[in-house]
Amino acid sequence: MTYTHYVVRESKLNKEEPGLHYHYVVYVCTFGHKRKPEGTGQRVKGSKFTGCKSMFRIRYEHNRYIIPASKTVHNHPCDREYLTNDPWSRKLSQDQLQVLTPMITVGSEPNEIIKYVDETFNKTITFNDYKNLRHKVAKSKFPYS
Repeated sequence: MTYTHYVVRESKLNKEEPGLHYHYVVYVCTFGHKRKPEGTGQRVKGSKFTGCKSMFRIRYEHNRYIIPASKTVHNHPCDREYLTNDPWSRKLSQDQLQVLTPMITVGSEPNEIIKYVDETFNKTITFNDYKNLRHKVAKSKFPYS
């Protein structure tokens, strides 16, 4: 595992060849999005964005894929510890949610559920993640069978 996470910033649909979905796609490091402007008078909020410039572009040309541009150097550590608290890595799958639903429904202690997720799924969730899960279960968005 590389402990990097890229998201699509830009893409162009390929209209000439229906078998190919995109003519090109630009991927950027998830820590490198542009920061949203903050208005005056708002409290200062922490942000995961570091302005990382790591990116790569994939293009389909002459019946093959090429990478015409790339920047592979990150301005942040690319290790497990750094990505542990990233929302992308904390997200639970549908199957994992189904396992947790009965535990939340019967009122298991939040710390026990957080510990169970860490030991069983090798994911770190926060207390706020737990509260969001509890709310979803209460709204029956993730019923178990």
